[in-house]
Amino acid sequence: MGIKIGTMPSSYPLEDWLQLGLIQTTTDPFAAWEKNFQMSAAEADNAWKEIKNSFHILSDLEEKPQFIITPELSLPNQYIGKIKRLAGEMGAVVITGIDYQIDHSTMAIQNQALVIIPQNWPDKKKSNRCSVFKFGKTYPAPTEKKLISESDFSFEPDQTIWLFDAGKYGRLGVCICYDFMDIERYVMYKGKIHHLIVLAFNKDLQSFYHLAESLARIIFCNVVVCNTGFYGGSVAVSPYKEPHKRTIYRHEGNHLFTTQVIKLPVKELDDAQKGSNSDFKSKPPGYNDKEIISSKNKKVEISS
Repeated sequence: MGIKIGTMPSSYPLEDWLQLGLIQTTTDPFAAWEKNFQMSAAEADNAWKEIKNSFHILSDLEEKPQFIITPELSLPNQYIGKIKRLAGEMGAVVITGIDYQIDHSTMAIQNQALVIIPQNWPDKKKSNRCSVFKFGKTYPAPTEKKLISESDFSFEPDQTIWLFDAGKYGRLGVCICYDFMDIERYVMYKGKIHHLIVLAFNKDLQSFYHLAESLARIIFCNVVVCNTGFYGGSVAVSPYKEPHKRTIYRHEGNHLFTTQVIKLPVKELDDAQKGSNSDFKSKPPGYNDKEIISSKNKKVEISS
């Protein structure tokens, strides 16, 4: 099963780096979802101010990012149209967690994220139109599951595991928070991606730090966790051989809003995946970059 958004010749050379803009918002979960599963007005306004300010900061940079990510549940639903316009103006692909999606007819709740692709991407020039699609969370976190089970709603899982082909910037896997601990994903992504992007709202920071470094080795790819600033703890890891190069980015401390651009290796990591770059750790047992993607996955090309 496949969906394509734009095309790029397979022989097109990979870039040396993918520049990734990371936005860490500070939504207070106790205030945001105190009464129901829609973000409160005050927290929604604050979340949008932080996201909008971050886009202004990133747009002023001489070298703008090709991708921008935000945490799980970070974007209020009423601002989806506005972030699409910002993505088009910036010329960057945006991967953002959005507030809970509620279907009152079925009493089902989904935890989803948007992928927003400007029409002219990867060119940095302004786009008036963007392609948008969603991916969802498969497994609710224990606290999330408990809260939903105590309501009149049920959690609706998204069983699809996505792989995005970003052309010269490599292939990406994406997941939302608790799905980061799904062992099945490791097998499906192994040998197929350069970057794993995780959108999180998690307070068990040390577990995610350790998991990010482990999976960078097991899947043999860059791993980026964009976590909420309310708890703090975003990290980016690459499977370099030298320890001081391995942690590309790490931000700790609760209640901290931040915007940062990081550079993820693409070409040299691809060389290492093919066995021709000694700057990286040894490939894990059974690693095979020529495995055929399972038919239960969806492959999406987000290049043009």
